[in-house]
Amino acid sequence: MDTYSLELEIQGWDPDNRTQAKVLDGSMSDLLWSTSNGISTVFTEFETSNPVAACLRIAQRLLKADVSITPVRWHDDFVGYSDLATNVGMTHEAVRLLATGKRGPGDFPKPRGYIGITANRSPIWTWAEVSPWLNANYEIKDEEHFPNNDQIIEINARLSALRRKFQPKSLATI
Repeated sequence: MDTYSLELEIQGWDPDNRTQAKVLDGSMSDLLWSTSNGISTVFTEFETSNPVAACLRIAQRLLKADVSITPVRWHDDFVGYSDLATNVGMTHEAVRLLATGKRGPGDFPKPRGYIGITANRSPIWTWAEVSPWLNANYEIKDEEHFPNNDQIIEINARLSALRRKFQPKSLATI
């Protein structure tokens, strides 16, 4: 079994809500809560061979706790050239050359998307996609494991089904 880093976006978490804090501190002290730029997440590391099932167990715990916290989706940790350079100790240009195949073994993960509307759009990836490639090709040992893209799609679909099961219809469409 591997240790997976699992992070879900959530709605309804309020760090100043004493009722939530009491429940979360008591029964969910293994989870880390965060809000950044208006996005709240819950994070944990889980030793498992099935990261989809592990994410669903976290989501079920949240929904059964009845503290008005709704798991919404898998949290994609997007990174660009500068983020990658900082994370792995390379220059921005070295990362760009790897990503464009002008250096290194090639087969760098395809960008998930681009930022900007000009000809100089900046590619972005998810850390979950790039980290395994860096570990395999440059021995940049990031001990984190992440669900693959197919597993993330399954996590999101199953979270949607869980919301419909546990939440009133008005919240199930989030």
